[in-house]
Amino acid sequence: SLLKNNALAQAVLACDANLRQRTADVLLYEWTRTFHPRPGIDRAAALDRLSPPCDERPLLWAIACGSDRPKAWKDQSRPADVYFLKGVLAELSAELGVPLVLGPADPTQPLSGCLHPGRQASIIQDGSTVGILGEVHPSVLKRARMKRGRPCYMELDATALSRAGARPAYADPSIFQPVERSLAFGLPLNFEARRVASLLLA
Repeated sequence: SLLKNNALAQAVLACDANLRQRTADVLLYEWTRTFHPRPGIDRAAALDRLSPPCDERPLLWAIACGSDRPKAWKDQSRPADVYFLKGVLAELSAELGVPLVLGPADPTQPLSGCLHPGRQASIIQDGSTVGILGEVHPSVLKRARMKRGRPCYMELDATALSRAGARPAYADPSIFQPVERSLAFGLPLNFEARRVASLLLA
């Protein structure tokens, strides 16, 4: 009963804590595990450690609120909404070589009722639902006493990202710093650039 059975509550509280400290733009993620009781588990066997009472589920969650980047003099930020998380998912899919697409909301998903009914979608891999994405439901924010912001949440089964051959190959970084040179010339009128190039290549 003391084990974490969802990550949404933790994510919302972490987002609210940042907003209370006047951090207007919040982008958080975590690799974690949730624990789900097995149906029909024998309590005596569980106490004797013959059978674990819960299934562990590794997952990746992310929550976004405010703008997608810090404000600068040439402000090109946009809201960190469900479309922002959709872009994050697309980048994960491309970088890891894992097919992840969005599909219609699945009302049987455990977190479906905690997200806005018109602003949520399922994350699908090879025809199976492996996660959920959407805006946190106003009733959840009210219970958390979160008065500012409209956070959006994404949760993804970690096993969907760890398929064989999905991760890119690792290569040791070079011990040498990259060297870049920029040359600028002041040339007299009618001096041809190819004459300079021929001297550089000689």
